[in-house]
Amino acid sequence: MIKTKYITVGLAVLSLFAISCKKDFLNKLPQDSVSPGVFWKTEEDAKAANIGCYSALWDVTTEVLPYLDVLTPNAYSNYPWEGWKNISLSAQTPTSLGGMGGVYTGAYGGISATNNFLANIDKIQMNEERKAVMKGEAYFLRAYYYSLLVNYWGGVILVLDSPNIEQINAKKSTKEEVYAQVEKDLTTAAGLLPVEPAEKGRVTKGSAYGLLTRINLYQNKWNDAVKSASEVMKLGYQLFPNYRGLF
Repeated sequence: MIKTKYITVGLAVLSLFAISCKKDFLNKLPQDSVSPGVFWKTEEDAKAANIGCYSALWDVTTEVLPYLDVLTPNAYSNYPWEGWKNISLSAQTPTSLGGMGGVYTGAYGGISATNNFLANIDKIQMNEERKAVMKGEAYFLRAYYYSLLVNYWGGVILVLDSPNIEQINAKKSTKEEVYAQVEKDLTTAAGLLPVEPAEKGRVTKGSAYGLLTRINLYQNKWNDAVKSASEVMKLGYQLFPNYRGLF
């Protein structure tokens, strides 16, 4: 009898809960992070996402460039946990890339951010000239991240869309296909970027033509390298007069 009463009361409570709850009771946007449902609304959202495209530069430059000499006779790393010593000793494995693993994941993190930016920026109503510059920055950065990947690994997986589950089955592109995409993105960026940076530290038209020149040189495209380098020279840039003054 007591058991029956408990069952009856339990069913009643469940029924009351089901009746009183709205259908969207559990369909809540995250309260502790930004989600697509509330983002891509304002110019401030665009600025935040644009900065996110730059964030991976730390992973592929600042944390890498000082260590590359460790892979040569010029320097020595006494800390194997940093991942560079194992590379110099040829002790790395396909599943443990050492310090270069950070470059690989960092570059794809930046590519994911730029793809997401380019796929969503047009949802925002803002100054079209400023939006175009932001797009140019994203195209340049995607090209830069891919230029690092193709220089280090040759052919890699070429992803140009916002992150989605289908990308897990993407096939590796050839080195030539990756270089072609880098050239395309840099050409697009050059047409959108200003000569002077929109803000200190931002990429410019000269950045795009300069990187394009390097990419052409890496591919032995001498005539194309001359053309892109000439575009840089037309912009009126000058070498800094005092090298020591840079520091």
